[in-house]
Amino acid sequence: MPNEKTAFDVIVIGVGAMGASACYYLAKEGAEVLGLEQFDIPHDKGAHAGQSRIIRQAYFEHPDYVPLLQRAYHNWQELEDATGAEVFVRTGLLYFGKPANALMQGLHLSADTYNRGQADTSAG
Repeated sequence: MPNEKTAFDVIVIGVGAMGASACYYLAKEGAEVLGLEQFDIPHDKGAHAGQSRIIRQAYFEHPDYVPLLQRAYHNWQELEDATGAEVFVRTGLLYFGKPANALMQGLHLSADTYNRGQADTSAG
């Protein structure tokens, strides 16, 4: 076809939840974006499939993830405002473990670093 576009600023491989979000925000900033997906859009073959997913702000892997997660909360609200549909339901989360456990220490570090220590995770 003579009008097919053959050059893009960004090509995103995989258009699941994260890839679709990347395409959306890149295009919103003016980038010419191509999203490539091996399956139908949407599909049930990725980590995004199903009725529920979890997002948390006391991220035990490393506190550097917390600002990204805070931005994700903002983006979920922006998506709901733009579409008029509820796509994010905030709930609580409770971790149990011994204070010396690496997961619990990581949670405390993230919570303390970003002043999000609303829950008492010291029992155990």
